[in-house]
Amino acid sequence: MIKLSTAQFIYLLYAYSYCLEGETVTKSTVKKAVDNKVKENTDRIYDALLKQDLIESPKKGRLLVTTKGITTLVDNIGNADYKFSNKNSQYRILNTLMQCWKLASSTKLLSSVQMDFDKFVEKFKEFYFQEKKRQELSGVVAIHKHDIYKKFLNNSVTISIEEWNEYLDRLKSTGKVFTSKGEEDELVHWAE
Repeated sequence: MIKLSTAQFIYLLYAYSYCLEGETVTKSTVKKAVDNKVKENTDRIYDALLKQDLIESPKKGRLLVTTKGITTLVDNIGNADYKFSNKNSQYRILNTLMQCWKLASSTKLLSSVQMDFDKFVEKFKEFYFQEKKRQELSGVVAIHKHDIYKKFLNNSVTISIEEWNEYLDRLKSTGKVFTSKGEEDELVHWAE
């Protein structure tokens, strides 16, 4: 994850506000929009963001926030320590939103515990047998791999698809689980 300084975050946020529909924005428009504290360093900030591929310059003097830039904005939303100095109602709302994002981000980090293999096996088994019981009531049991993964996501278990697949392969190598080809996705079978 790319860590942004507060000034870089604010610059990128303003730039993105003008580029929401894929348009470009001029460097001078962003410079006029940002706070005076950020304004004095806009050229250095622009160069740093450009070097990290967070923005691109399709034409001289214009910029566009890249997908990587948008992702970096989202990743850094909880780290931004900034208050808009204007006291009118729109800025109060923005300051409140910034504080809420910061709180939401810290809560998410606290609640997301690193998933280790033993915890994965425990959760996988729990979700597998829940799904099996649910399907047995309808008379047909065909547990798809993606159904189990959805259960992980729906139950706020933090795990990437890559890590999930890696752990599933490891679980298959233990012999507790095997898969067979289904019509659209692999079917999962608990061997014990």
